[in-house]
Amino acid sequence: MSIIIDSSPVIIPDDSTKLIRYLDLAKLLSLIDTSSLFLSRMDNLDDKFEGKMLAFNAKLREKMFYAMKADGLMPFETFLDFEKSIIESHEIFRKRVFLNSWNIYEGESMAMWKIYSEMGNGIAIVSDVSRIKDALKLSTPDVYLSQIEYFNHESGENMKEGNIIYPIITKQIGYSYENEVRIFHISHDKEFIEKYEYGVYLPVELEILISKIIIGPFTPKWIEDSIINLLSKYGISVHVERSSILI
Repeated sequence: MSIIIDSSPVIIPDDSTKLIRYLDLAKLLSLIDTSSLFLSRMDNLDDKFEGKMLAFNAKLREKMFYAMKADGLMPFETFLDFEKSIIESHEIFRKRVFLNSWNIYEGESMAMWKIYSEMGNGIAIVSDVSRIKDALKLSTPDVYLSQIEYFNHESGENMKEGNIIYPIITKQIGYSYENEVRIFHISHDKEFIEKYEYGVYLPVELEILISKIIIGPFTPKWIEDSIINLLSKYGISVHVERSSILI
């Protein structure tokens, strides 16, 4: 496995950039039990605009359609036919992308804790870009690593086009509080896509990947104790501490 670091337009943070991944208890247990990061297939994500952000560029594409039509370069009879083909291609594309999300760590985020601690079982793992690269050295398939760019459609800003990576590393400005960094894989293998309908596990060295585990501010002490016991059972030496946020 090698993280692809020289493929435009990915935006790779410095190796020293600290990252945090907020989880619920079930996802942490899966991480420990499988020693693997789970990359969800994009079409299974809660945000249904993922990979379909080009829909916001409809007016721009309409101008392009008529310009190409006038030059005899457009194979579609109407703009609706052209737009339908774009939508269909987005749906196919979303099945080809597998991703795992992190956030740049400049301190704990109460907003993120609330999202992942609704049932009182929020946990976070802290890492950095260098650790992620090292932890994934023995994994397959190849993956990309990129920071997310945010754009403001309401102000007239269009999402960049011309590269299949743009829809993966671009989100609406309303999500900018996440400060997201993504690990992702793009598959061109039909059998791979059909086999991994929900996502794919990437083996990692947990002690390399994780610098510490933070127990959420709403998470009870017994869950913290259970996590410490589980790490000991699996022979994983990782520091565990409680959230610094006072509630």
